[in-house]
Amino acid sequence: MCSLRTDLTLAALTSMCGISSGGITYVTQSRGVNALAEPSGDSVIASDFSAFEAYRSVQSEYRTGASASQVSTLGGEGMFMEGLCSSHGGMQLFRANASSWFDVTFTLDEDRPFRFWGGVALYEYEASAQCQISLMGPTGLVYEQAATGNWDLSGTAQAGQYRLLIRVESSTSAGLVSASGRCYGGFVVPSPGTTGILAGIGAWSLRRRR
Repeated sequence: MCSLRTDLTLAALTSMCGISSGGITYVTQSRGVNALAEPSGDSVIASDFSAFEAYRSVQSEYRTGASASQVSTLGGEGMFMEGLCSSHGGMQLFRANASSWFDVTFTLDEDRPFRFWGGVALYEYEASAQCQISLMGPTGLVYEQAATGNWDLSGTAQAGQYRLLIRVESSTSAGLVSASGRCYGGFVVPSPGTTGILAGIGAWSLRRRR
């Protein structure tokens, strides 16, 4: 289920955590996937701050269907999430909905250089697919996006508390309709010795999506 790009990013984050005490302290986390094809549904949520990988798929007797997946990790010097969802309509007035979400609050113990990158792809056929990406910092909103496209930010992140929210969702009603979405994002505050590694992976991720 994971792409090569995802595997490389997770490996880099794991490597960084192994050679550094890290600059991130995690406060709260809410990560999960949900798939609903009325009247059936299934969901799973992350129970702690460990790496999270999940997939749920449901198909109803009325031919509605939905699926959602996520792979995410929370490391000492960075975090990464990739979420996918899809849903399609069927007979009668039964709806289908799928979502994958990542909502994490964390603190930086000191000012650190950062890189925040990612991308969104949405598909809609007489249905709805949407995303929400926002990064809040000690002084307010750092970045927000709710449309298809890529982003790539870098600079210096102030010490303090942050909240990163990434959510992708698809929703359909009855009939031959469908929607899907895919969203990924990474936020890193690398040590000087690993800055180049993550910068290269971030740039390669964006090139692969275009």
